[in-house]
Amino acid sequence: MPVPRLVASVAIVGSLAALAWWFLSAPPSYLVVGPPVDFGQIPDAIQEVEATPGSIGRAIERIDSDAPGHDDLWVRETDGIAFVSGMDGFIWRVPIDGGPAERFADVPLMPSGLRAAPDDPNVIFFCASRLHGVEHAAEERVGLYRLDLSTREVEPVVTEVAATPPIPAAKQRVYADDDPEAPTRRPGSERGESRPLAFCNDLDISSDGRRIYFTEPIAYEGASMGGGAVGEAITLGDNGRLWRHDLESGETRLVADGFHFIDGILVDVSPDGQRERSVLVTQTPGFAITRFFIAGPNAGRAEAVWTSLPGMPDGMDRGADGRIWVGLFRKRSAFLTWAHKNPWIKPLLLRLPLDLLPVPKETGVLGLSTDGSEALYYAMHRGPELTDAAVVVPGKKHLYIANFDVTQRGILRMPYPPRRHRLNLKETLGKKRPTTQHKRPPELSMNLAGFDNDQLVVRRDAGPVLRWDLRTGEAADLGSTGSLFAPCRAIGQVLVDNDEDQVLLLTVDSGERIPIAEGRYDYAAWDAACTRFVIAAEDKSTIELWGSDPWRKVAAVPTSQPVRNGLAMSPDGLFVAAAEGTYDKDAGHRTEIEIFRVDNDGFVRTALVRDPDVHRGMWTMAFAPDASALFLGTQADGKSGIGAIDVPTGQPRWHHGGFGSYWVRAIAVSPDGKTLATGDEEGRLTLWDAQSGEPRAESDLGQVIQALAFTDGGDRLATSLWDTTVAVVDLRELKE
Repeated sequence: MPVPRLVASVAIVGSLAALAWWFLSAPPSYLVVGPPVDFGQIPDAIQEVEATPGSIGRAIERIDSDAPGHDDLWVRETDGIAFVSGMDGFIWRVPIDGGPAERFADVPLMPSGLRAAPDDPNVIFFCASRLHGVEHAAEERVGLYRLDLSTREVEPVVTEVAATPPIPAAKQRVYADDDPEAPTRRPGSERGESRPLAFCNDLDISSDGRRIYFTEPIAYEGASMGGGAVGEAITLGDNGRLWRHDLESGETRLVADGFHFIDGILVDVSPDGQRERSVLVTQTPGFAITRFFIAGPNAGRAEAVWTSLPGMPDGMDRGADGRIWVGLFRKRSAFLTWAHKNPWIKPLLLRLPLDLLPVPKETGVLGLSTDGSEALYYAMHRGPELTDAAVVVPGKKHLYIANFDVTQRGILRMPYPPRRHRLNLKETLGKKRPTTQHKRPPELSMNLAGFDNDQLVVRRDAGPVLRWDLRTGEAADLGSTGSLFAPCRAIGQVLVDNDEDQVLLLTVDSGERIPIAEGRYDYAAWDAACTRFVIAAEDKSTIELWGSDPWRKVAAVPTSQPVRNGLAMSPDGLFVAAAEGTYDKDAGHRTEIEIFRVDNDGFVRTALVRDPDVHRGMWTMAFAPDASALFLGTQADGKSGIGAIDVPTGQPRWHHGGFGSYWVRAIAVSPDGKTLATGDEEGRLTLWDAQSGEPRAESDLGQVIQALAFTDGGDRLATSLWDTTVAVVDLRELKE
């Protein structure tokens, strides 16, 4: 056969095969592609509270057990146990501090949405639905069920609802409590007046324990958890329902009809302590949280609380403090956003096998205020330890995260994350100037030092030294310095230099300058008593020790590399740390940290910390007040970090990396040694527990943070910003 005819034949066969596949793989008729939907940008209010990258991965803890992946869990911390809705069709009992897990109850289908009865802690209500890809026994029914923990008996509560069509006729309708048109199934209803519940996904219970709200995301053929909901997620169909069952009357009533995939449900707390007037629901693939008003002046209305969320909101739970925690099942990827805006691609997506769909790999956590209107915390995570956050359950000290992944074992938890705060700026010193991150302004305060009587001394990049009175906001000119700036509070003086290569003591109160040495130096550091200091030049590989009465050089020690990046001395004067390094435009930075013990005979090196893949101490470092640790910034692969190493061994204590900024430029330790403050090039100000390395509070200042300094009492923090101002922060607003 001639080649052209062969090519034509292959093309025809291929076209016919593609056409056959297109028709044979056509989705069911009830999956209807709708008009374009533009989700837009993630709300600014959520981006403002986004946690440090990698924060979930650093904080998460796995409690090992045989318990499988699960949709929900109920934690009874007083007894040290959790009940887990396993993807294997059992409710498990799991010790929350470790130990053998137990298959507690064999329930119909797959359990989800666990809630304890408010009036009886020995009773759990749960949903049961089909799990996509699993063969279930024919006699097992979708429904709302009750589990008695004392007897392990399971009994159905709702398996039938009012006879509503699989595809809702009404669109986005909320039925007020007094609406007589609400479809209702009453005890004794005839078969024709009801239908089987198709999908029970989540539930919540009224505060008096009398009413149970439960969600039915879809009701058409094949409704199931997992892959059975993918078609609805692609089409964004309005087929979801919310039902309410009255335990006293036995009635099951429709609350909302024709909304997109109603999944998580949370009963709002009534302001007067009476019967609930509204409920919150998640519309998972629609990236929305919505409030339904069922009583009061807004009864019968739906209110958008959040739209365009960064991930798919799944289950919700409320902590003892009223805050709401939401599992973000999967991230809203750029492709998903584009596909919903360009629905012509959806017929193809509906035909693809699940394994070929471009599913995002990230999952996350969202924290909201008591009414859901304010974002308090947001973080995404990508990693094998947490793949599908179905719900976040708040405990006393931890957040427990249900991981809806059949391959996983055990339960996951993490400490409560730090709250993001809007800073209470007590003072703003200086005049704002326009600037960019890549051009350092000469008026920028490169160094800060807090002194007694509410005085703050700063060194600007161009050399001027200023003394600010924090009570009046007035500044006094103390002359200038080169790169040398080493404050010592005990004597109220700062070590500075001048153009004549002199080292001088600058008295903060009077501005008097006393020459004490000759030579050009770049870095210096004092002990707390101001009886001695160390000093070095960045073009020399030497550290000098100077003593007082009179000031004189008493010892010197060679360093492995030039002291190019910084110098620190422990408050007791017994240890010195040098941030050393070289830079080559081709090879880049080469850094290391040397730690020396200092005695009357000079220096003894105790540690050399070197790693070719990690840069340490590039901008700043600081000793703990008790000299037990050295805090320093790090960088690897263009991402900054912060860590603590042991003194004198140099062994790592803790480290957090992978930050979005290139460098952490500023570090300061509180006077009591309990808090470490850091500032980076993205403007993120973070307070850390200095001992454990756990973040305690974060705020976004929106611009490069160059330097930090605590006031003597530790209640305020001076922050040098690249708009050339110094913001003084009231830390009482930040401390938890």
